[in-house]
Amino acid sequence: MTHKTLDLHVKEAARKIAWKIFFKINPSTAEKSDLDEWFISCKKIYKKTNKTSGVHYEFEDKIIDSDGLYKSLKRQLTVKTHSLSLQKLITELQSFCSDNNIMIIEADKNAGICIVRKIDYENEILRQLNDLNTYYPSTQTQFELAMIEFTDKVRCFDKSINATQKLSSLLPLNNYPAKFYILPKIHKPFEHFPKGRPISSTFQKFNKFPSKLLDFVLKPCINEIKDLLIDTQHFLLLLQEVQLQPGRKYTLVTIDIESLYTNLEVNDCRRHCINAYLNSHKQTGIKMNANQINQLISLSLGYNYVNFDDKWYIQHKGIEMGNAASVMVANITVYNELCNIFDSQAEISFYKRFLDDMFLIIDTTEIDDISEWLNTRVKHRYLKFTWEFSEESINFLDVTVKLQNNILHTELYSKPMSKHLFLHASSNHPSHLKNSLFFSQGLRIIRICSEYTTRLKCLVSLFVKFSERWYMDNVLYNTFIRLAQTKRQDTLRPKNKLLIEYLQVNDPFILGKYGQVENMRKFNNENDAVVVFPFLQHVHKYKHKVQYTIKQNVLKTIQNKWKRYVLDLNVHVVFSRTKNLKEMLR
Repeated sequence: MTHKTLDLHVKEAARKIAWKIFFKINPSTAEKSDLDEWFISCKKIYKKTNKTSGVHYEFEDKIIDSDGLYKSLKRQLTVKTHSLSLQKLITELQSFCSDNNIMIIEADKNAGICIVRKIDYENEILRQLNDLNTYYPSTQTQFELAMIEFTDKVRCFDKSINATQKLSSLLPLNNYPAKFYILPKIHKPFEHFPKGRPISSTFQKFNKFPSKLLDFVLKPCINEIKDLLIDTQHFLLLLQEVQLQPGRKYTLVTIDIESLYTNLEVNDCRRHCINAYLNSHKQTGIKMNANQINQLISLSLGYNYVNFDDKWYIQHKGIEMGNAASVMVANITVYNELCNIFDSQAEISFYKRFLDDMFLIIDTTEIDDISEWLNTRVKHRYLKFTWEFSEESINFLDVTVKLQNNILHTELYSKPMSKHLFLHASSNHPSHLKNSLFFSQGLRIIRICSEYTTRLKCLVSLFVKFSERWYMDNVLYNTFIRLAQTKRQDTLRPKNKLLIEYLQVNDPFILGKYGQVENMRKFNNENDAVVVFPFLQHVHKYKHKVQYTIKQNVLKTIQNKWKRYVLDLNVHVVFSRTKNLKEMLR
């Protein structure tokens, strides 16, 4: 980290603290609609946009002297740059990769990193972009003309909705298409080069914020998607409630939708999203009619221009993988497209879906050939499916589900290529993170493994893996004893806000078992202010120094009548992730 990097983090921290104190001094100003809160969060992300209020920014300078804070922290924090030997190594590796046309990229499903030849990587990208079934060639002129049309439609949309903030104020100063790249699917068989998962990065794309707004507006609809799985914990909670009849024959089935995003019909997405929003019981602070939602969908899912190697393309089929609204749109569309298929089958005893992956328990007592049954029953006019089935065990998400005497058991599932290379004990990460890592991984095992003996076996294996990563054996042993005494039901208690809200609507009896219906935890504290700093391993009591220096600096510069607000403030320091090797080589 350089002094310039530290200065940027200090200025951002000063801005956050100033806003927090401003709203404490002026509580009526903090009372904003859901839409206003959304706009403020977006404008925090996009610093180049118009300021939300001149008052906040004028007040910022009165609250915190960011230059003084920077000088105070600079005196206490010795900022070390990379050693000359490491810098030389990185430079030499960059030159080696460049001279030999080698790339270091991430693999699909977080399976590791890939060292690939640049020509192979580019050929796979061009193979996909030259597929006329999904993409058409385009030009920069077409893109620029489309941007004029897009900007005009955003302004028309602003006039149609009753909101104090304007979506056009979030449009970037410069228009960029999506950046196209792939993640090699090394977990699947391949000969020369693995197929790549296509990603259209919309991080700097012109319709980034319209897409975020669509996702925000549709988010309340998630509770109306009856077949949805929120996460693994949700899956485990539901499996506990499954009661299979003795004497019946059951089969475990997993179904995968092939290339979901690129195969969805945009018109179907549009129709289902409009209906879902209008029928939603809980809507956001902004009310829209069908025409306004339709306009927003067009702004978000249209204009799918991508650029690669100065070549222009437009995606004319499906929706972008990487668009901020894609997951929500896909969930709503898939549910409405498939509900008639699965709800009408009396043989299905249990059915849930995690985006494009489905888990079913089918009563096959009267079914002679389950493969033939699936072929005839699970059909759709444009979505294609693959499936696996077993009468004994099957893998779904990170869980192995076993069926023994019509009783379900669960175990932890790890993919064969997983190396279990946990964070090394000497890594440049905060000590509290490394100290909690073994415990958090152990809780995951306890949560997933339904049998006590299986849990102990997996915990012992986990102990060995962490010991091989140079973690202290005495620390691991004390944590192991603590884990062995942890009750599984305690780890299944719902804590995630999204999961709790979904269960309240769809499965309130589950929350009743854990006492969560009436006593939901608070997720935000008005006295908490979170600031982000890069981690410096060599600085003793780093977090304490940052917290103390910020408070002292504010107390020096703020007016006496406002000091009590500062004393009540809890400054929490979190650390930004350290650059990995791939990022250093850019």
